[in-house]
Amino acid sequence: MVYFEKNRSYVNRHSLTFTHTGEELLAKTQLLHRQFREKELAARNLTADLLKDPQIHHEDKRVVAAKDDILEYGKNREQCAVWAHEFERTPEREFSLGIKDVAFFCLFPMNGPVPYDAAAKRGEWKFTYKGSDLSVPLLAKISSLVDERSEAEKDDRAVIDEEIVENSLLMEEFKRNPEKEVLFSLGDVVYLNLAPLLKAKDE
Repeated sequence: MVYFEKNRSYVNRHSLTFTHTGEELLAKTQLLHRQFREKELAARNLTADLLKDPQIHHEDKRVVAAKDDILEYGKNREQCAVWAHEFERTPEREFSLGIKDVAFFCLFPMNGPVPYDAAAKRGEWKFTYKGSDLSVPLLAKISSLVDERSEAEKDDRAVIDEEIVENSLLMEEFKRNPEKEVLFSLGDVVYLNLAPLLKAKDE
């Protein structure tokens, strides 16, 4: 019993995957979004309070830790905003989850870490959009890039110009073929601000 049970070369349980529908995951994800948003705000307030104290250096370990928390909670908040949006769009779709994902979404009433090499599938999820869904978001993105370009440094304008051209070409293609379906990753959904909860941080 001591030779194989914990040897990673001989076990498969860490890579098992399970399916849950968007409907099953939606409420948990909305709750996580609220929690991460509250934690991010608390970390931002802590950072501000620390930096108000002239006795505390901007590289003090407490400031660094609070800034790290802002990044971590902000990233998780943004991810949950996208996932909640996608679960609501496709409640019947089955999503593949590894055991790390099951733990992340708190699907069962138990807490604690899972093995470092346990499967996580949420980073691999793709989301289907039609061209007709994307024309307005693309136009809004182009408009924001034009505004951004007007205030950008000269060296940054070339990169912004490339984005404007790419998005303009995408918009033209989707106008030509509004029924075309494309697969977006999480970053694409964030880039075009497609998830309503992404805007909640500005409310």
